[in-house]
Amino acid sequence: FYLKETSENNWSRAVLEHQIESGLYKRNGKAVNNFSSTLPLIESDLANEIMKDPYHFDFLNLTDIKKEKDLESNLIDHISKFLMELGKGFAYMGRQYKLVVGSKEYYLDLLFYHTKLKCHVIIELKIIEFQPEFIGKLNFYINAIDELVKDNLDKPSIGILLCKNKDNYEVEFALKGLQTPIGVSEYRVNELPDDIKPLMPSKKEWVHELGKFGL
Repeated sequence: FYLKETSENNWSRAVLEHQIESGLYKRNGKAVNNFSSTLPLIESDLANEIMKDPYHFDFLNLTDIKKEKDLESNLIDHISKFLMELGKGFAYMGRQYKLVVGSKEYYLDLLFYHTKLKCHVIIELKIIEFQPEFIGKLNFYINAIDELVKDNLDKPSIGILLCKNKDNYEVEFALKGLQTPIGVSEYRVNELPDDIKPLMPSKKEWVHELGKFGL
């Protein structure tokens, strides 16, 4: 698996070592999705292959992420590493991509184009656990992109929902019967191990100690 990926993606030794350490083989193609029922067989297989579960955003720090736009901004600030984690074929098109539907304006989190699938890929970010209503919003964005942005030569757009955590059984129910292709994955960012967290000073304690030095 790793030999094949290295050959196709022209990975350096450092990148290969990182992918092995992050367990890419175990994460690749593991996202919960409805691709088999919404895409032709070949496209379904490829769409499944481009997804991971979980995604490892270990270049981010959990303390810098308080809301969804923080996660979005941090990913774009580290776009090269973000694209490497997404995998080969993803071309970045923009963040807070504006869509005008009827008399209202909507802004989707991140928009990409996949050069192998020949389709737009909408990525929605959530800093909380999966909730079924997230699927409805992403479904709306996919339909809007297909109607307003997609070219006649483009394939149907795909949606990717990234959540802090999820219940796979619940996700399967949320996707059941849906006609638009959507995949749902978790993501991981850097955070202190559970046995270290209690030993770290609180924000109030940090301020108190720094105050002794006039900081």
